Amino acid sequence: MIRFLVNPAAGRERGRAAIAAVRALAKRLDAPVEESRDGPDATRIAADAVRAGADRLVAIGGDGTLHHAAQALAGSGCALGVVPVGCGNDLAADLGSARDLREALRRAVEAEPRPLDAGRAGGRIFLTVAGIGFDGEVVKFANERARFLRGPLVYPYSLVRTLFRFVPPLVRVEHDAGAFEGRVTLVAVANTTRFGGGMRVAPGARPDDGMLEIVVVREMPRGRLLRLAPLVYRGRHVRRPEVSVLRSRRVTVSADRPLLLQADGELIGTVGAEPVPIEALPGAMRMAT
Repeated sequence: MIRFLVNPAAGRERGRAAIAAVRALAKRLDAPVEESRDGPDATRIAADAVRAGADRLVAIGGDGTLHHAAQALAGSGCALGVVPVGCGNDLAADLGSARDLREALRRAVEAEPRPLDAGRAGGRIFLTVAGIGFDGEVVKFANERARFLRGPLVYPYSLVRTLFRFVPPLVRVEHDAGAFEGRVTLVAVANTTRFGGGMRVAPGARPDDGMLEIVVVREMPRGRLLRLAPLVYRGRHVRRPEVSVLRSRRVTVSADRPLLLQADGELIGTVGAEPVPIEALPGAMRMAT
């Protein structure tokens, strides 16, 4: 049994433009379609699909829509079909989803589901990257003050606007092989390679190896950070001496002041003096792309 979840607001209303095609396909399959009002409603729709015994929930939206659906689908056995119509679509890009709407719908319905790792940060499931520090501030700016932009321009614009107000925090990152402590620009804990609409923050991350890739960008002058940012789109920033890359099954992060914690482009909490646990969940998801 297949069900469809549509986020009409995804991609600055690109989700709404896809509804007619989704409903036409769903009618042929005799499958129900629900439109989500917000993130918690998307989680509710996904939970209903699991309770109904659905084999597959096809989600038409962006990384945020997939994030909220995953809260109910992780570990359930119900596959998540991906139809990318969001601003960034980073998970879809890593998984090789089609950009054409009808082809993406076909694959999401017909493809054999494959296992995918997930992560858990502070009790929340994530599929791509959990970020602490500058990254969280950029997500907050993008969500609150850059809504007039569409597509991959949102993150670079928000990055530049946020840069001159950010003060690097002192953090402690404990991982399987030891610990790091120091002032940082950001800490990214990655299940997949991309965030921010195409930035390859963790080019070595693999969503099927049971591990997380931890990318620590240490404190640096703003001018140097601006020069580093374009390198992230090609994953070349990891060659710079200010960047460390670690691999671990489990991580805890704490900081000298409350920092925003984002996951899949969604603000999910804060990191402060109390360490926040982050862990890999091998094979927790089944994906159809």
